[in-house]
Amino acid sequence: MNARMGTMPRLFVLAFTLGVGVALVYLMLDLKCKQLHQEIEKYEQDYATEEKKCILEKARWEAKQSPENMDRILLNHGLAMGFPTSAQIVRIAADGRMFPGQPSEARAKRVLVSSAAITHSQH
Repeated sequence: MNARMGTMPRLFVLAFTLGVGVALVYLMLDLKCKQLHQEIEKYEQDYATEEKKCILEKARWEAKQSPENMDRILLNHGLAMGFPTSAQIVRIAADGRMFPGQPSEARAKRVLVSSAAITHSQH
């Protein structure tokens, strides 16, 4: 009976120590998870704030690009500009050649040169 009594407290101490160790590991993991949770919440709030700023900035930029606002800004700078007519638009490929169906190259040069001359003579 004495031999048996000696092993019982050892098993109890071992089980108790193991239980305390598991509890400490659990508490440390729980604390770390709570810290990570708070950090994630902070980053989510920062992200939401930056997203709102981005949406507001996009709205401001789009408002600045509205045709009415562009006309007002151009007039403030003394420029009276309008949209080109279809005859004034010349489409050129990346290699420098004009697309088929466009005004002739000579006409395009004449229009571009005459408008450039007019612009330079006004200054």
